[in-house]
Amino acid sequence: MAVFITLAITAGSLLSLDVSELQNTKISDKLIHIVGYFLMALSWELAYNLEERNKRISISIAIIVLFYGILIEVLQQNIGGNRQFELLDIISNFIGISIAFTIFSRVFGKKSVN
Repeated sequence: MAVFITLAITAGSLLSLDVSELQNTKISDKLIHIVGYFLMALSWELAYNLEERNKRISISIAIIVLFYGILIEVLQQNIGGNRQFELLDIISNFIGISIAFTIFSRVFGKKSVN
């Protein structure tokens, strides 16, 4: 699931879209970033950290996903088309990642040792 979500975000971020169709939607671009990166970070947490529930692994996943989002923004700037680098997109990605990190930590917490 994590790979699928990551590939979907990559495709959605790098493929050129018809901007005229997007301008008619009522959904904020930044909300899409928050939800997308929330889902990506949470899916990687569930894939790699559900058994261990290790805070160091959670932080590593958050950092990797954040840097991935920055890389996507840089690629958008260099690829051209109707995509461009936006600092607010990176901030929105960070918000989504932070929410995922918080929810994972609170819902799954530390693994109990019996």
